[in-house]
Amino acid sequence: MVNRRTGYRLVVLLLLLLTSCKTNHQQKGPPAESARGEGGVPIDWDNPYPSSGTTQVPDLATAAGMVSFTPVSAQTLGNPDRILLLDAIDRDDRSVALIYTDPTYGGRYIVEESLYQTNQQELESTLGTCDPAEGCVGSSSIVTLNDSQRAVVMTGEGSNTIVWLEQGGNGLMSVYGPLDTFTAAYATTVANILEGAPNGPGP
Repeated sequence: MVNRRTGYRLVVLLLLLLTSCKTNHQQKGPPAESARGEGGVPIDWDNPYPSSGTTQVPDLATAAGMVSFTPVSAQTLGNPDRILLLDAIDRDDRSVALIYTDPTYGGRYIVEESLYQTNQQELESTLGTCDPAEGCVGSSSIVTLNDSQRAVVMTGEGSNTIVWLEQGGNGLMSVYGPLDTFTAAYATTVANILEGAPNGPGP
């Protein structure tokens, strides 16, 4: 089974990005706020995270000192507009979100990284299928990144997303953006850049 902390994040992705079926996974303690909206409310891509439960930090090095994983630095993507720490009482539950605006990839998109406590098989079995019979709306498929790492690409009602386990690190990575501007191909390109980038302080 997926760990409860990781399970919550995967369920958030599955439910709120694909408007998927109900699940019984629970988060231990107060979860970090997610950008992915709640109850079908569209994401405000200009302010994707609520101010409550998030802290803006000046650089990735600062964020790295407050989480239980080593964030990925991707200089090729340029400097993000903002770097946010998604707060939680438990250090292992915290996430880092980098918010970008780049016309190369259609405009706004978000890179989010958290500590993973699952494996590839669990990731794919949890997110890799979208069954309309269970109320799932959208599509889900498996792609192979340039370094042979497998990732899940999801298309939902409001966003395109790619999720994967960082190879050689301990991060659960997700990249997502608006459905009408941030294509699945853009998501995969950004994922390949991140997967080929070093761990450690960057922007």
